[in-house]
Order: sequence, then C-alpha cells, then structure tokens
Amino acid sequence: MFKEKLGTGSGALLVIVACFLVALLAWPAGALAAEKTTEDGYEYFVTDSGTVIKRPVQSERPKDHTTDSGSNTAKPNSISQDSLMITKLMLEQGKVDLANLDMTQSASSKSVFVEKAAMEYAAQQNMEIGMITNFVTVRLPVSSIVNSDYWKRAATSSRSFHFFFRVDDVKGLDLSREYRTSEQVRLSAWPVSQKAVELEMYLRGSDNTHTYIETLDNADITIVYNYINNYRTVNSRYPQQTLAFLWCDTERKLKSMYTTNELIATHTDTENQTMEIRTPYAFGCYLMVSQTNADNRKTQLAGAAKPGQVNTAGVPAWAAADVGALQAVSVVPEDLSGKKFNEPISRGELAAYLTNVLGLGDDGQALSNPFKDVTESNPYYQDILLAARAGLLSGRTADSFAPEAALTREELACLFTRAMSKAGHSYSTERSKLAAMRDADRVSAWAKDSAAACLNTGLIGGTDGNRFAPQQNTTWAEAVVMLNRLYNIVH
Repeated sequence: MFKEKLGTGSGALLVIVACFLVALLAWPAGALAAEKTTEDGYEYFVTDSGTVIKRPVQSERPKDHTTDSGSNTAKPNSISQDSLMITKLMLEQGKVDLANLDMTQSASSKSVFVEKAAMEYAAQQNMEIGMITNFVTVRLPVSSIVNSDYWKRAATSSRSFHFFFRVDDVKGLDLSREYRTSEQVRLSAWPVSQKAVELEMYLRGSDNTHTYIETLDNADITIVYNYINNYRTVNSRYPQQTLAFLWCDTERKLKSMYTTNELIATHTDTENQTMEIRTPYAFGCYLMVSQTNADNRKTQLAGAAKPGQVNTAGVPAWAAADVGALQAVSVVPEDLSGKKFNEPISRGELAAYLTNVLGLGDDGQALSNPFKDVTESNPYYQDILLAARAGLLSGRTADSFAPEAALTREELACLFTRAMSKAGHSYSTERSKLAAMRDADRVSAWAKDSAAACLNTGLIGGTDGNRFAPQQNTTWAEAVVMLNRLYNIVH
C-alpha cells in the first residue's frame, strides 16, 4: 500500500516509513514528533485522511507573500526538526496532552502542526493548546482559533489545512533597531533582557496557502514567563522594580510602516517569581521591560489589585514593584502626588503604614492620647494612637511623639521586630550576620537584637560597602520596600 502512495523505492525507504508509522502510533503522550529522515532529504507526516505524505524538505529561502492584513512578509518555513505533528486520532486516544506540549528538550525555535480535524475535535472538547518551552509557557483555547475569521478564510481557500504554532524563546534582538528610543520614552519602558519570546501562528493549506493569525479577540493568548530564569541569571540583577511585557511588531504586519511597540498589562506573581500576560497578538516579539517612572495603572503587581489601584508614577524604578504591591493591598495610598520618595519618611506616616500592614483598625474602644504634639488635625492622628496602643511606636519623651521626625535604620529595625512579635511571627536574634557588617560596633546596644533579627529575616539588608548604617535616616522609598518584605512575612 505504501508503494502505491509513495511510489517505487528502495527497501531502505520502506523500512524508514514503516518505522515511522510504528513510532507514531506508540509514541508516549507529550512527546509525539514529526519524524523525518536525514538521509534522503524527505519529511513524512499524516494528513487528515490518514495518508502518509512524503515531501522534500524546503531548504531555499522563503518567498515573500501578502498576509491577510495586506502586509508583505516572508512565507513560513516548513516543519522543523523541533516540531510536533498532532492528529485527531492521537487526541481521541489520549496519546497527547494538547494543553501541555513539552518542548523543553528542543532547540530555541519550537513548532506544532495540528491537523484541521484535530483542531475541530479539540474545540468541541473545550481543549486548550499550549506549549512549554525552556523559558515560557504559551496557551490559548482551541475554540478561539476554530471560531475565528481566520479559520473561515482558510476553510474557503483550502479544503485541508493545519494549524501552525511556533514559539522561539531565545530570539536575540538588536534593540537599537527594533525598539526606537522615541517609543521607549513614550512608554517609559526600557528593556531589561536581550532575550525575547517570539510567537507565530498561521493556518497552512494543502495547496501551500497561508492564512496568518494576527490578533484574537478577548486577549485569549496567555504567556507565563519565569522572570528569575530570564532576568536575574542573564542580567545579574534582582527584579526589585516594576516589570512588564513589551510587545513589538518586528515584522511590521500591522498597519504602521514602522516597528510598533505596545506595553502589555502584566501580572507579577512574586511568590512563584513569574510574570503572566493575556494578549491578543498571535505574532511578534515579547520582551521583558522595566517601567521607569511610569504610570503603572496597566500593570497589576498583586492578585488583589483593582483597576486603577496601582499607580507608581514617579517612584524610583528599584522600588516601584514593592510600592505597587502595597498599593494593591491598601497599605500605601494610590495617590502619591507630592510625595518626596528620596527624603526621610516621617514617624507619623510610618505608623499609618504599619497599622495597615498588621490590620489594626478601630475596634470601638476609646483611644487615649498622651502626646501633646499629636492633634486631631494630623492626617495620621488615629494611626499614631493605634500604633502606640499596640506597642509598635512609643513617644520620644513621655508626652511627645515627634510625628514629623525622621526614622533611623536601627529605629526601624526595632519597629519591625515589634511588628513581627505582634503578628506572632518568630525570628532569630543570632548575631553572626550583624557581626559581619563593617559598622556593627556602631549599632546602639538597645537595637542590636532587632538589627540582627531584621538581617536574619531579610527585612533589612546591608548598604553599599557591607554596612548596616544604623544612624542613617530611612527614605520613604526604602521604608516602603522594607514594609513590603514585612507584609510578605506576616501574611
């Protein structure tokens, strides 16, 4: 039968084809590959009807053609070595998990071909299609493709076709060429990684027609990106800033004759150290960026954030993520207008933030006020009294609180240990980390245990030159970064 379909050939060729069919039927779930010979330059795969197709591997440069939007771009390459071929039979027999196609052992560019009948079956079963690569996971509902106008256009131009899904997770970019400085200034976003994620999706007909999928409604495409693997190890930095995704139309498929950039709303999961976006764009490059001094309303840095609740405009980049996280849980206010981020935080304002971290609210009991310098006109009046009653802050004297005074780092350490005790969180006062600080002898005796505890828990880190800097005032931005660490510890 195979001779009739493939033509007369050598015995070696029949053995190759037979081995391919046996392997195709017995391949374990998640590891189905489109086998191709490397000896005679042909590739083999199964059509919707079950026919084995032998096709020469295309090695010539792809020719240009016009996409659905009218733009001119290169025709897609044929099946690569790092690809999967998925049929309806495989899905019916449960031989492949379409939502979790593991391509982590493949090279940087991974691709999946899914036959028309298999996609329609998957849509009926409400399946997702997803690819797990070395750095990212990309998923989308199959129904979003099958119900799209792109599918209808492909069906009218070709009776049999495949869905093609490609991810390249180590695409190197020439940032000066792909990302214009004017666009970055407009977005207040600057790339922090040279590694980009590139997507490409299209429908390839049996007559070699191609219908590119450019956008999907309702932001159906989900990308989950491990920012530690892609950011810390590559750049030797820490993600202590607002991180987001920048989408770039590097092939200029959409209307603009110039490369188009767009900042995509990003959810950052600090516990699992991942970033997640939902995007409508089925092609182009996605690059992790830092939003420097940006209005961050589009970027939700915590699961509890509400639209418009996160706004880090003007906050130093290294503190923006922590500020946004505390805005999302109502510890610090959304309106930061007039705030001087690099000047010392006041005792009164810190008292307010501490009560919010610990959830100290008005319990209906009368609050006594022993402080002559704290009046009801003070914006932090109730918070100061709540913090004093809880034993978090005491007065500078018996009857004065000094609400506008700055806080030193050793004073802040004492407040944090009291807050941890109030929340029932244990900590160690072992002093080896403190002793390693070059200025450990300058820490006041009354603050040594607290300084050691904050170093051990990671609440406070050393300054430049491995110093604790105990008498140095704490800026507003520094205090909020530490408060976010405290919030994560006690919650």
